[in-house]
Amino acid sequence: MKRRILVFCLSAILIVGMLSGCSNGTDTDTGTNTPSDSSSDSDVIKIGVFEPMTGANAAGGQMTVEGIELANEKFPEVLGKKVQLVVVDNKSEKVDAANAASKLIEKDR
Repeated sequence: MKRRILVFCLSAILIVGMLSGCSNGTDTDTGTNTPSDSSSDSDVIKIGVFEPMTGANAAGGQMTVEGIELANEKFPEVLGKKVQLVVVDNKSEKVDAANAASKLIEKDR
């Protein structure tokens, strides 16, 4: 049962990460086409992972991150683009989980 939950969580994280990285390259404020931060960013798909690396649930979070990293080692490219993992610790706390998600969205994009 735990394996099924782990597989479901990993799948959900990867799917959400891939979908959140999709963009049509337009700035929603002005409607104009804006280039990426650098040309190499267009060749990279960032997948954000926020798991408890410390705190009460650290063991489960660390195993999940190890599994995600192993999958990334086996399949480092998707659609010809390199996959980059961005791992953030949510410290097994609700507030830190919200902060980690915000950091992934706003800072790490």
